[in-house]
Amino acid sequence: MQATDFTWRDYEDHIYEKLSTWAGPEARVEFDQEILGKFSEVNRQIDILISGRFANVTDRDITAAVDCKYYTREIDVKKVDEFVGFLDDVQTDIGILITNRGFTPAAQRRANRGVDLQVIVADVDRLPPSYFSDWDEGYYESDYYEGGPGARGQDGALIRYFDLDPQA
Repeated sequence: MQATDFTWRDYEDHIYEKLSTWAGPEARVEFDQEILGKFSEVNRQIDILISGRFANVTDRDITAAVDCKYYTREIDVKKVDEFVGFLDDVQTDIGILITNRGFTPAAQRRANRGVDLQVIVADVDRLPPSYFSDWDEGYYESDYYEGGPGARGQDGALIRYFDLDPQA
């Protein structure tokens, strides 16, 4: 397949495959799911739904809604606002917004403004590898940044893994 033949559906499939590994063995990763919105009372489509013990970092089962954006330009603040409203309606524990083009500075500020929203601003192929801590290791952190000095805003994802098992 040539790069020009790559479609939004290919992008979603690719992210699904990556997240199926990244989420870990105790999570269920499902493609193209629906959840009844709490406020809208209509079925809401979710590109990828993750449920269970996400990436071996939670001490309880959680749900994560993943929205994949295969665009020709950066995600703007309006798209982040839409996603925040969507998450409020579907009531998942985590929201992950993944794009192939990055986010505008305003969109990044909006996503980081006191909202329980994990925004991954990275090419999914270049995310840190999934990490499963040893029994005595309580914390792991990795970061990834596309931008850099002189770049228009610094895109990036800071991935933290916390072992919340009090017995560890």
